[in-house]
Amino acid sequence: MIESAEIGQITDEAALYMSNQVTQKLRTIIREAEKFCYHSKRRKLLTKDVDHALKVMNIPPVLGFYCNDVIPFRFAAGGGHKIFYHDDKEIELADVIARVNIPKLPQEVSIESHWLAIDGIQPTIPENPPPLSRDEQRLECVDPLESINNRVSVMGVRGDQYSSAMSGIEFGSDGRKAYYDVYSSRMGKGQKPNFSGIANINVLKKHVETVQVKQLATHELSVEQQLYYKEITEACVGSNEPKRCQALNSLSHDPGLHQMLPRLCTFISEGVKVNVVHNNLALLIYLMRMVKALLENQTLYLEKYLHELCPTVITCIVSKQICNRPEQDNHYALRDFASKLLSNICRTYNTSTNCLQTRITRLLCKALDSPNLPLSSVYGCISALCELGPEVQQALLARRLKMIHERLKPSLSNTLERPPIGSPEGRILGLLAKCDLHLTEEKSS
Repeated sequence: MIESAEIGQITDEAALYMSNQVTQKLRTIIREAEKFCYHSKRRKLLTKDVDHALKVMNIPPVLGFYCNDVIPFRFAAGGGHKIFYHDDKEIELADVIARVNIPKLPQEVSIESHWLAIDGIQPTIPENPPPLSRDEQRLECVDPLESINNRVSVMGVRGDQYSSAMSGIEFGSDGRKAYYDVYSSRMGKGQKPNFSGIANINVLKKHVETVQVKQLATHELSVEQQLYYKEITEACVGSNEPKRCQALNSLSHDPGLHQMLPRLCTFISEGVKVNVVHNNLALLIYLMRMVKALLENQTLYLEKYLHELCPTVITCIVSKQICNRPEQDNHYALRDFASKLLSNICRTYNTSTNCLQTRITRLLCKALDSPNLPLSSVYGCISALCELGPEVQQALLARRLKMIHERLKPSLSNTLERPPIGSPEGRILGLLAKCDLHLTEEKSS
């Protein structure tokens, strides 16, 4: 240390002090290294124990090499000095390079641009994902019959032949019992039926028809899509009406919204939850307009996201209070608009598999039968049921006219004089009149 600092000669006292300091440091380091060796359940002290000790003591580690074996030191003396050194062999760099598999150099970073959309139309280029048609998106949804027919067609058996051949037949443990005689009549001579997968089809049919598996894969948005999502959501709920119209027009016509659709539905759902609590009528109307724009987009298939959209729309229909001034603000317009959206969803996505309209009408009727339901919510339920068609009106509303009359009786006179048009009672009577349902008929009957 003195020679490296170029100090020259020092006194014996200074040399003794430095020697004691170094010895104390070495003892502390070795003591700490022995602790690591002890906790590692080893008797042999390794170089890594010393490195760990140096790290614990906040001392820079020793730069060098690691060796699991005993390092052979050699002794050398000369000029009154005794040193121990390690004999390093000279290694040819060419031999080392020849034995090592050097990876290839990475390609240079380059930037290129392409059009995501031109005049609202996504160009079909390799950089852009191919736009899926509504039929292709429908096939991606859970369709048990379609998947079973495809599985059967892969095995070489038509679905209708398989159904007729399987009816009334009991399988044994191997799934082949009584199948050969029935199916052999459909095969030519010398041909044997293929039993592979037959025993599993019944199990497949039983489970696929009742279980819907939700995929856990998440899709990351590109920077452009994140920017588009931010601009669209801010414009749809902002105060600039021309910008909002442009954003809604983009939602209803843009063919490249498949990856952003889950986030848009979540944005609408969370927005309705928050604004119903705060009674923000304007933002609720803007969010329902977003739902309408998504329904009008012919390239989107929303069946996978009805679990978020349907409760959102129904909340705007039957909520007790959706504005701060119910007597002055026209919250009935929002209820009527949401009812039309709910009817559109039922007409578009109701199938025999999900029974969407049946479940919605059952929910509305259950709410309508509640004796403590406020008149604003009664209006919303009647409006939604009226929008679902004349069959629903005659089957569900006609038999509830007496109950509705009892609900409105405190506000009506004995002669059933029409209340003010702007009142909840007047609006309910107006809805029933549009459906050719009158309280006088139910009362006289």
